[in-house]
Amino acid sequence: EEQGKRVVQFFTLWPRLLRYQKPDVIVRDNDRFLNDLEVIWTPGHSFGHTAIFDAKKKYLFSGDHILSRITPHIGNFLIPNTLKDEYEKYDFNNILGHYLNSLDRIDKLNAKIIFPAHQDIIYNPHERILEIKKHHENRLAEISNLIKGKPMTPFEISQTHFGTELDEINSFMALSEILGHLIFLENQKKVQKFEKNGHFFYTLRN
Repeated sequence: EEQGKRVVQFFTLWPRLLRYQKPDVIVRDNDRFLNDLEVIWTPGHSFGHTAIFDAKKKYLFSGDHILSRITPHIGNFLIPNTLKDEYEKYDFNNILGHYLNSLDRIDKLNAKIIFPAHQDIIYNPHERILEIKKHHENRLAEISNLIKGKPMTPFEISQTHFGTELDEINSFMALSEILGHLIFLENQKKVQKFEKNGHFFYTLRN
């Protein structure tokens, strides 16, 4: 219970800590610069995440979207107020769906090498993308099994799936990761959500 309170406090405080700086230049999807470099909008890890693709050399600079040893956090989008009107037609509720769609888009580029923001250079882009997609398939299956015939809150699912010995920031990330996967399942109509005693519960649909 005490850990739950700390996570709620972190959820409440964290957005207030963010200060967006006005950019000098705003780039958009498919913009090109330096002749062969193309901006690829890859929402998923964050709202404004972009990759840079060198179409001539088939090199992709993936940022945090594709990493060599871990998968990026899939949580909640914070959209700058200056861009909300421009992107109001987009449904950013299903963040995992956006991330997986971005993966598919990257896969179709047939990049030869991926240079991520950190960790190792990726020399087998297609295979690494398949590994990441399999990771999320497994997590979706594990969450589905947890709530099969046993309604649980997102926090209960998070503690069961990730454990209870996490600090505040990792508890926050674990919970938002679970929520991202639950919303994906909800969009696929594989789970249903209901409210009871002021708490939201998720259970697998029959």
